[in-house]
Amino acid sequence: MDLKKFPIRQDVIEICELFRLNPYQMASGGCLLVILEDGRGFVESCKREGIMASVIGRMKAGKDKIILNGEERRCTDRPAEDEWFRICKGGT
Repeated sequence: MDLKKFPIRQDVIEICELFRLNPYQMASGGCLLVILEDGRGFVESCKREGIMASVIGRMKAGKDKIILNGEERRCTDRPAEDEWFRICKGGT
């Protein structure tokens, strides 16, 4: 998957920058991640209905699940605590 293709609103990015939070490591309530044969068709249907949607990657053979962020390539991380809780606990 390619982080640059995630549909994130600009105001969310700016708030995360203000609090030094990683928007990709926060809870995403109301969001849905699906694997479909025709992802592009599904995205077009969503956009016609005013729903933010994007194809963020594709499935490949093998166990490696790769995340792209510009030139950086890394494997997916294990689930971790939401970034927001760091702020609630008084951390930076």
